[in-house]
Amino acid sequence: MALDILCVDDDPVTLTVLTARYSSNPRWHFRGAKSAAEGLRLLEQRSSHVVISDLEMPEMNGLEFMKEIAQKYPLTRTIILTGHTSITTMLGALQDGAFSFVSKPLGNFAALDKTLDLAEQLICGWKDELERLRSLGQHQALEAIRKPQAGVAP
Repeated sequence: MALDILCVDDDPVTLTVLTARYSSNPRWHFRGAKSAAEGLRLLEQRSSHVVISDLEMPEMNGLEFMKEIAQKYPLTRTIILTGHTSITTMLGALQDGAFSFVSKPLGNFAALDKTLDLAEQLICGWKDELERLRSLGQHQALEAIRKPQAGVAP
């Protein structure tokens, strides 16, 4: 399964650098957009597993964009990028549903690499569980969902 990633950033340098870095990864299908409006158009054409969005963009900022994505594509995970990191903004983004928050500049890609790897593991886990439930049949799948998992509090 190729992870579909959409990156939205109004800074052409950041978008070019991220596209160059991630489009060559055979595990990922990487697309770029220069604005939230363009990103929404691309998502309408084909949804993405992960959206990487700049926080500060004209017209629609990254948090507004993330909320729009969450309404239309609830299974899509959003990673917020910003060069203007404040604890309040970061916590607000995470409370509003951001999968993660990564600081710019991205000279060291370790944080974003790790975040994308974690998103990929999560999404692959969902797909594996969905396939497992499909293979069980409707009645057994409902029972498996209702059954408490070992080690999980009721």
